[in-house]
Amino acid sequence: MTEDHLVAAIRADPDSDAPRMVYADWLQQRGEVMGEWIAVLLRGDDGVARAATAHWRALFDQDVRIERGMPAALTLYAAQLVPALVDNLRGTMIRDLDLRDGNLSDANVDVLERAAARMAVRTLRFGMWCKDGEHARMWPWFADVAALELPRGLGDDAGRALAAAPWRHLARLHIDGPHGYAGRAGQFGDAAAVALTRAPALARGLRALAVTSLNIGARGAAALVDGTLPLASLDLTGNPIHDAGVVEMLRGPGVARLHTLSLVGVGVRDGAAAALAQTPALANLRRLVLADHRDASWIKAPGIAALIASPYLSRDLELVLDGEALGMDIDEDVAFYGQISRRWVGEPDPALAARFRVKVSEIY
Repeated sequence: MTEDHLVAAIRADPDSDAPRMVYADWLQQRGEVMGEWIAVLLRGDDGVARAATAHWRALFDQDVRIERGMPAALTLYAAQLVPALVDNLRGTMIRDLDLRDGNLSDANVDVLERAAARMAVRTLRFGMWCKDGEHARMWPWFADVAALELPRGLGDDAGRALAAAPWRHLARLHIDGPHGYAGRAGQFGDAAAVALTRAPALARGLRALAVTSLNIGARGAAALVDGTLPLASLDLTGNPIHDAGVVEMLRGPGVARLHTLSLVGVGVRDGAAAALAQTPALANLRRLVLADHRDASWIKAPGIAALIASPYLSRDLELVLDGEALGMDIDEDVAFYGQISRRWVGEPDPALAARFRVKVSEIY
């Protein structure tokens, strides 16, 4: 049996020790110390295990998380994407990969392709800079991820490439644009949001979607809840949707599937709050976030009254609002090192607190 077959057996049953021990035995029969390290880590031999863990830490110049005898989580920077990395990944089963900072050169991308073939990534955080066109090339290398986070945002073209990728298990997707750049031209917007809804690979199992601080407007928001994607959680924080866009979105058939909806800083005013309160499809909702990152809430007394009187919103609903909407005040203190501590003080609106499980958002 070849090494490739042994590694494939581990990937096929990643939560079992048995195929890992077979691999460890195979390595030890060939006099490779890596086999001993995997075996002792599986057995929990503390003394040798510390030495093995130290080896992996030194090899990758960072702490590593060991699961079932093999490194399972890794953080890499662009400068670490060099040819030696591919050999260093032997004897690992990387399931959680965090690609942090730096600009990807053509050489870096080539190394990443070969490194990805030695991993079994299920959770990927991709925070490196690259040309939009590179995304279409890279996503197939990570087609088995279940959770994908893109903290640097995407352009519309890269968003369409994301939608076209051959995802097999993607259930959680978070795209977060650079803060302060929401609504910027060319940023992930309505066209990319519509492309997501037309992706058969995402329609199979995308349950949680967060597209925050981007350029999604009313058309894109409505598309995301048109019933194509099986979403149970949708976070649209920081997009220029505005009141009318929220009202339009609430007509979408996919709204009835939502258990969590976050509309922070999208422009929810009293009209949208009333529409939320009068939407029968929101009866399944268990968490509604309407906080604003700014001090001044856009939801006033009429919106609060509409929420309290809603015949559809569940009494089990966790409702997250900023303090002003809840009738609270801001208290400012000088904290350590001269930093100002600002927090909401007082009690939330008692009628609202009696109706829902109210949570006060932090001040940003």
